[in-house]
Amino acid sequence: MATKDEISGRTDPPGNDQVSDEEEFNFSTAAPGDFRAKVTPYNTSAQYPTAPLYNVGEEVYLQVQGQTQPAGPYEVVEVLTGHKYRIRMKATGQEHHELVSENRLLVRA
Repeated sequence: MATKDEISGRTDPPGNDQVSDEEEFNFSTAAPGDFRAKVTPYNTSAQYPTAPLYNVGEEVYLQVQGQTQPAGPYEVVEVLTGHKYRIRMKATGQEHHELVSENRLLVRA
């Protein structure tokens, strides 16, 4: 007969909870205030090229899934094709680890 752990599909041996080889990430704190997006996501893409909504040097905030308030402030460093942006934290100057799509950026209301 199968034990309780075998039934639940547990693969991590007991006592291994405290061992972790994962790198720690330091996320920025949420920014207080009211924010709005400049874009509304659509199910289909535009039939023609559209101008980017954010400009280089503009202050933006990053919408983080699972958080009620966005992270930031960030500054737009570069506008790329496909409505992607390279941003960096204004306080530290550290670039965000990935390109950010337009629909994840917010501005203060």
